[in-house]
Amino acid sequence: MFIIDCFTEELKEAVWEQHISIDILNSIYNNLKATSKNVLRLIKFEDSDLEITQRTTLNFLKKYLKETKEDNVINFLRFCTGADMITGTKIKIQFNKTTGLLKIPIAHTCSSTLELPTEYESIIQFRSEMNNLLQSNIWVMYSI
Repeated sequence: MFIIDCFTEELKEAVWEQHISIDILNSIYNNLKATSKNVLRLIKFEDSDLEITQRTTLNFLKKYLKETKEDNVINFLRFCTGADMITGTKIKIQFNKTTGLLKIPIAHTCSSTLELPTEYESIIQFRSEMNNLLQSNIWVMYSI
């Protein structure tokens, strides 16, 4: 009841053009959930002229998000944005040509930017490395 009372006070103070129904609130909540469909809508890249390796990596990412478990989608969103639910309008994708042990995705949570290496040989390799990263729960954060 305490939570309902808190929401009631906040909603009374807001100016609404329409009546907020349970369906509208459910719709808002469902659009903020970390589902494959919702996260895929956030994926943006700035270069319209992608190299073939960049396009392949981007396709691997999209395929990965469509096929992976819900827990991995939530972890992916947390990795890229720092939040479990959708709080922004996009996740920017950038590419780098790192190889070897340096070949890992790098997230910049302040700007919701994901740097992806382009040197993946297959979706299997991409999936394996992404799963290892997201399921490790050891993400190093640097403050610059």
